[in-house]
Formats: sequence, structure tokens, C-alpha cells
Amino acid sequence: MGRKVLTAIMAAGLMLAGALFALAEPPQWLKGTPEEKFATLEKIQEALGSVMIEYNYRATTMFFAAKGGNWDLASYELKEAREIQEVGETTRPQFAEALKARYQEIGVGIVQDTSPSGVKTLWTTVLLGER
Repeated sequence: MGRKVLTAIMAAGLMLAGALFALAEPPQWLKGTPEEKFATLEKIQEALGSVMIEYNYRATTMFFAAKGGNWDLASYELKEAREIQEVGETTRPQFAEALKARYQEIGVGIVQDTSPSGVKTLWTTVLLGER
């Protein structure tokens, strides 16, 4: 077959697939008013438990990295912990204040400088109590 014929067949196939996709009905589980759709999506959205597992992983890794003097890794994990904290606050706003309070309690929320030297300062002054 010639190149032009093959290209035409492929183009026709893509157009047919696109038309079938456009005519397909939406999934059965996502029907109703916009409010009902949002309620359905909220039920399947990532729960706070999985966010906390990720947060714990980041905090633990930061702890051991700092304990070993690996300030670059500790800095990276602090930044990642803050991001997962934001996910928890955004996806489960009813727990946002409790999450922020815990964040402050463990000292992670007070450090503004997330560079390796900032994390070292957090580690030595706040977490170890050295002044």
C-alpha cells in the first residue's frame, strides 16, 4: 500500500474513534447535578489517612537525614512535608486547623528557611534544644 493510502486509512480510523468517544455516555458513577457529582468525587478522593502516611514518611526521613548530618536531604524532605501538609489542608478542610497546630507543635511550621542551613538551625535549636 502506498504511503498516502495508509495515512488516509489511519486518519479515518482516528476520526471514527474520536466520534465514538464523543458519543459515549459519561461513566455511570458520575451522574447528577454538579453538587451530586462533587459529592461523589469527594467520597473517592484521597483520604486524610494516606496524606498522613506520606507526611510521616517525609518527617521520619527528614529526622534521620538531619541526625546523620545530611542537610540537603533533610531540606528536601521538609519541603515535601510542607507540600503534603497543604494537600491535607486542601482536601480535608475540616482538619486544616488541627493539621496546622500539629505542624507548629513539632517545630516544622516555625522554620521559614527551608535551605539546608535553615533545616540545620531547626534541628539544632528547636528539635535538640541547643541554643
